[in-house]
Amino acid sequence: MAIDGARRARLKSLPLPEAEAVLRRMLGDEGAGLSGRLVSELAARCGGLPLALRLAAARLAVRTDLSVAALNARLADEQHCLDALRVDDMELRASFAVSYQDLARIDDTHRTLARTFLLFGQPGITEISGLAMTEALRLPSASVEWATEHLLDGHLIESTPSGRYRMNDLLRCYAREQAEMEPFSVDQRQLAGL
Repeated sequence: MAIDGARRARLKSLPLPEAEAVLRRMLGDEGAGLSGRLVSELAARCGGLPLALRLAAARLAVRTDLSVAALNARLADEQHCLDALRVDDMELRASFAVSYQDLARIDDTHRTLARTFLLFGQPGITEISGLAMTEALRLPSASVEWATEHLLDGHLIESTPSGRYRMNDLLRCYAREQAEMEPFSVDQRQLAGL
């Protein structure tokens, strides 16, 4: 259902100091008494993603028995980190699913976008070069460049100063979950040296 005047907004990750300030505001009085280290770690584990920050603050408000340290520990668990960012019917995983499904609408024939996205969910991938993506996916470099540009434009990956690409840790957890459900061909030998 469309709502008149509604627009989809793509928000990039906030820089860590800004994410910490936003998190403290959302936590209210409870946030004022927390150590800077705990808030900084939580903001970092949320990857500066506005929705993740909001869900983390809401989770702490709803679950008064849950400490910031315990939430940080749950977010550190790559197998279950997305489960920690769910409050009532709002969850980060659902937001990621919308972005992932958009990839299929853009490239429903060859699934180059989806395969490139899923590559970031492979074990050990934190950063990867364009050449390594091309070799691991066994796709033409022009196809991988096209996919990389779309992922960058959608803020699903970011480029590093060294010219490599990385994905937010929470989004990478989602990519890992999807890669487990949707096996795809990847040259593991090319990934071994990363």
